[in-house]
Amino acid sequence: MGDYSIEELFLLAERTGLDNIEVVISPRDPKKGKLTAALNQPFWTQILYRNIEQEARKFGR
Repeated sequence: MGDYSIEELFLLAERTGLDNIEVVISPRDPKKGKLTAALNQPFWTQILYRNIEQEARKFGR
């Protein structure tokens, strides 16, 4: 994501109001397949990826 895109997101968040938004940041698009952690990642990475996938399902994954 470049500077222009993140600036647009900041403006959208400001206009919407922080109480009205949730942000989920993913290492890649969860709609394109299961998020899997590399073997050398901390134990909590797979839990985090599971939570990201759960949130993504709300948007039609």
